Amino acid sequence: MQVHFAHPYPTIITLVAIAGLYAVNAHGDAQIFRCVVDDVVTFSDRPCAADAVQHLPNDQWVSTVKVEQTPSGVRSVPPVSRLRKSSGRSIAADQAKHKENCARIERSLRDMRSQMRAGYDAKQGERLRERQRRLNDERREKRC
Repeated sequence: MQVHFAHPYPTIITLVAIAGLYAVNAHGDAQIFRCVVDDVVTFSDRPCAADAVQHLPNDQWVSTVKVEQTPSGVRSVPPVSRLRKSSGRSIAADQAKHKENCARIERSLRDMRSQMRAGYDAKQGERLRERQRRLNDERREKRC
């Protein structure tokens, strides 16, 4: 297997190719060779020219993950569920509660905007803007 690069300086593609060769060669005692042929940097699993030198990649930036497999091929630890624990209420009750909370937030925002249009002094304006910010944050958090 040979990888050719037209640019004489290492690029991200070069580094990815080296990491790929390193990962492929990690299973055995295979080596990676680097040589320059016609001003093209070449990485190979066998000497690619008379001046080929063994390349030892810097694996400081390469991450590896060890995967444990059970004999049956089934994961021994079940995946973490994204669903929250049941609170004893039905899904319909949870949806109704969510809708009620969203409606309360919208009413509060509507009332607050009405107060802002009616006029206010500086101190009251600061309180109204802070309340509007909190209500908007709550609305985003609850995904209304």
